[in-house]
Amino acid sequence: MARSFLKRLLGKRNRGFEARPQAETPTSRAPDQEHLKSQQARSEILNFQPTAKVNSLFAFVDLKDPFTPGEIAGEELPGPILSIMSVKQFGSLFLFHTPHTRENALSTKDEVSHRYPECRVALHELPVSDPKDYSALMGRLSRLVRKLMRLPRTGDNYICVSSGTAEMRAAWLILSGLGILPAKLIQVGSPARPLFGGANVKDVQIDTSDWPTIRDLAMPAEYFLGHGRASSLLHEESLAGVDIFAFDKAYLERLRDGDRATERHFVTYFEYLLRNKLTSRTLAPDKVEDLRRETLTSVIATLREEGGVRQPERFGALVNSICNKVLLEYYRSSAKNLPMADTAGANDELVLGEMGETKAEPLKRKLVGRARSVAEDVPRTQIEPQPVAVPALDEALQELGIYVGSAALRHAAEQAGIAAASHLPILLLGETGTGKERFAHLIHRLSPRFHRELIPVNCAAIPASLAESYLFGHLKGAFTGATSDGKGIFETADQSTLFLDEIAELTLEVQAKLLRIIQDGIVQRLGNTASRKIDVRIIAASNRDLRNEVSAGRFREDLYFRLEVVQIKLPTLRERRSEIPELALTLLRQINLRRHKPRQLSSGALMRLERYEWPGNVRQLSNVLERSVLYSRTDAIEADDLLITDDHPAKDPFATLPEPSQGFSIEEYLAQVRKQLFLRALEACKGNQAEAAAMLGVSKQAVNKFVAGQNDKAS
Repeated sequence: MARSFLKRLLGKRNRGFEARPQAETPTSRAPDQEHLKSQQARSEILNFQPTAKVNSLFAFVDLKDPFTPGEIAGEELPGPILSIMSVKQFGSLFLFHTPHTRENALSTKDEVSHRYPECRVALHELPVSDPKDYSALMGRLSRLVRKLMRLPRTGDNYICVSSGTAEMRAAWLILSGLGILPAKLIQVGSPARPLFGGANVKDVQIDTSDWPTIRDLAMPAEYFLGHGRASSLLHEESLAGVDIFAFDKAYLERLRDGDRATERHFVTYFEYLLRNKLTSRTLAPDKVEDLRRETLTSVIATLREEGGVRQPERFGALVNSICNKVLLEYYRSSAKNLPMADTAGANDELVLGEMGETKAEPLKRKLVGRARSVAEDVPRTQIEPQPVAVPALDEALQELGIYVGSAALRHAAEQAGIAAASHLPILLLGETGTGKERFAHLIHRLSPRFHRELIPVNCAAIPASLAESYLFGHLKGAFTGATSDGKGIFETADQSTLFLDEIAELTLEVQAKLLRIIQDGIVQRLGNTASRKIDVRIIAASNRDLRNEVSAGRFREDLYFRLEVVQIKLPTLRERRSEIPELALTLLRQINLRRHKPRQLSSGALMRLERYEWPGNVRQLSNVLERSVLYSRTDAIEADDLLITDDHPAKDPFATLPEPSQGFSIEEYLAQVRKQLFLRALEACKGNQAEAAAMLGVSKQAVNKFVAGQNDKAS
């Protein structure tokens, strides 16, 4: 509070000083002016009021800003920035953009100013030719953000991480994590699932214990070379006529030739650069001097190679790259025994400047050898993995891309969420294409076993002669062709979840062995008398009625009762017809993510999709949309553009249309269709012309005229 007051007080004094006429000098002031200022300051203290909290939003402008076309033809949805602004109140909005999105930025500013006049909007263009050039983006953005952070603020900072390129989003994450821009992250959906609108806005939580290491390796040279403190420090000690950031050719030539004064000056610059990089708490303090000496030696050696001063403007980036290379090898070496994926070679091709491959390769080998020797004595530390919490039901549904828009499917999802916490077997029933495997993934994701991969098995695809070997394993020589021991799928799924799809396809012999595994948790390999104890959660699924299969003798009754402890029946798509339009739009949104030019559905197309029976359920709907989008010649898909083909063409009114041929008359055909519809409506309404007119959507006079015409023909 005191600091805030001093800033305001000093600000007022500075403004008062600037407002004085230039003719006024300190010697011309009246003696009582100082007393007057003192009284004024005392009055400000008594009347001081806390500044209202004003939140700020930082965002890159996206091509989807301010509006993006919806999946319905003619519909426009708010883009990422307007979606966030509709949920949270901001007093300041900082919009960053490249020349490619300048028009989007101007339109977004106008729209925000119109909707939220109390919000101050500032545009900042980054002169970057390639919006995917991470180094250029981060360099420009970090320096600009650092300047903005010097401005006084009273509220919280927020960053939109749902707009811009992947490189732009990565820049925000790093600037926030390193504390360069202390802010809360906020998103609208995700790049994989861009869901716009206020309902999809949520905060992002990212936890890490090694952000300093990320800063050392991720920040470009401009971040370290552009620091205000470094600038003032180096210019105080710089030689006359030498620009520490430009590295002109004469300066580098003196450094190459061993000029003592230039060497001392460069060491001052270099040590500050390296000190900024060596701030990771995982770095052993006794290694700092070794890293400094080795890296400086490599820099000087590179400079003295032939051609080392041909491009002096790139020497600063070269120095930074060499530092990054040494640090990268150090971090790899110190973490080589950690339980993580092998990352060797992931960044071997760091750019060392445009000095030619023939000159860079010897230096590369030399740096790798030196960095490894430096890292040999570094104590290794083990990083304890942080436990990952099981998500809530709605979060898991969104993560897996399962759309729930009806009460029937919501009930099934809630049943799955409740059953997931137990270790009981689960039986999923439903027609083909209702999403049984997706629900198996949902149950596994919500279970304590989700840290291991779910193992799916299509029982219908296993040859009957190999089913036992595939599921339970075998010993060498157990059957012809068994040249070695083989682990079964149940052993592979130990401590995890096994999804047995189309379980009714298994033979009765295999079902008997499966029953024992469920009862006792014991598996016995083919050809072996010894048993193995396993812990496997079983989720079974079938599109048949297993009770009928039991009655027919094709499925074991005892196995059925073991599996149906928890039974979840998934509704068909025709049973939840009301959600078909929204489901279709969701599927279309996912399809559009893979296309350069998105497609839309007209209202007529949505009506046709809703009326169709969908014997193949969601899978068939997805296939129809994929096919229709692929062959659509226009941006908006109309009803007759939907390519619905299946084994039940009579259920689709458009599938029965005749094929045009020689002698075909469309007028005669339409007249026949019209006649049949009138006759059917009159029959359904038992001759009531008013009701038939309402059913057909025509006037009563039209029906009366049709009936009169029929009577005339009959007479």
